[in-house]
Amino acid sequence: MLSWSISGKKWKQKSSGSTNFRGYLCLNNGSLNNEKIMNKPTKILILGNYRQTITIIRSLAKSRYNIVVGHHEKNFFTKFSRYTSEVWIHPEITKNEDEFINNLIQYLTEKKEHYFIFPVGEYEILCLERHIDKIAPLARIIIPSKKTFFTCINKSKIYEIVSSIAIPFPETKIIKNKNELITNSNIIGYPCVIKPNNSFKPFFDKKAIICDTPRELEKSFSSWPSGNDILILQKYVNGYRHNCHFFSVKGELLSYFEHRVLRTDSINGAGYGVENITVKPSVSLHKYCVTLIQKLRYSGVGCVQFLVDDKSGEANFLEINPRLDANCALPYWYGYDFIWLAFEYARGCRNFPLNVAANYPVGKKAYWFLGDVIGLANEWESGTVNTMVSLKWIMNIFRAFLSADIHITWWWRDPLPSLFLCCHILFSIPRRIKKMWLRKISSK
Repeated sequence: MLSWSISGKKWKQKSSGSTNFRGYLCLNNGSLNNEKIMNKPTKILILGNYRQTITIIRSLAKSRYNIVVGHHEKNFFTKFSRYTSEVWIHPEITKNEDEFINNLIQYLTEKKEHYFIFPVGEYEILCLERHIDKIAPLARIIIPSKKTFFTCINKSKIYEIVSSIAIPFPETKIIKNKNELITNSNIIGYPCVIKPNNSFKPFFDKKAIICDTPRELEKSFSSWPSGNDILILQKYVNGYRHNCHFFSVKGELLSYFEHRVLRTDSINGAGYGVENITVKPSVSLHKYCVTLIQKLRYSGVGCVQFLVDDKSGEANFLEINPRLDANCALPYWYGYDFIWLAFEYARGCRNFPLNVAANYPVGKKAYWFLGDVIGLANEWESGTVNTMVSLKWIMNIFRAFLSADIHITWWWRDPLPSLFLCCHILFSIPRRIKKMWLRKISSK
């Protein structure tokens, strides 16, 4: 019998022989020992200011390393965490990647300490993957292999792989121009979903667009989105999004955690998850993840997403993200610390015990209050929701807030980051009201 603790809570593990789900690995910081691990680095540089960043800071702060957070703005919410020991202000990656890399090299060279680098978002990971030969000699970087990363972010490529290993996914067409989009939308049928081939391409500030009719398609795509050589067109399928967090080494899945997205910050459900609940791991989704991870020979942490229709029982592959899921706080607070596993792997640990959690948390809710509020504000500004829909949304906000077991960014022992975000939202209200008022006047 093994035991461990995380965030002051005690948990227990049993041998993996009593279950068919191999790989429910839960570890506390410092629980892995390996003589080959090199402890030379003394600081961890975290790049990116996202909601998962605050969970990464809180997880790694329990180590003996100092936490440095890098961002291009002077004030950002993760800066105010009690566990952030240092801040590095750098050039904005998306505007001047070369300048950022030069500044990073200079920063690492001038500092006498040795660093781990933990890039959080896909832009930060992409940048370091492109310049890995320059940065790798100066620090240890916590990212998947270059081949794995670029395969995963290329939707057309990953759909080819998924198809070859018999994982179901929605009917899909690769679209090269507007005429093809109109023609193939009629073939696939409505509603349909259109999205960029990767998340780095500009796409009207959206992750995906759902069109219910040809008229909606024509309105949404009056012009071809610049910078996109191809688009992905898919048949719309019903279902809840299931996020399958995992950690694997050389294609072997060692840790798995599954949660369902109940609501997103978008009215059409295609946005970022704000209300989540843990679910009993699905036999079929677990099997699909094992198969895909083996095919990719994936090493590190990631998240595979599926759409699951409760009525038909059908599951369809959506995508695989070669990074921590944005809602990684949910598994973290229940003993599944994927952050620490990624860190231990980067440190050099290769001897991971394969254990199964005795009490897998089912029915635990996690809520991203600020994301929900911002989502409502954005939809109201754009005119996509009316008063009745907005009132219902507000009621859902209150319900989700009161029923949540955990909150994605809030923690009473580290309150300042969430309070900073709340103040930021409050200060933005006059600007939003002015913007709506000016749009209303111009439309008359």
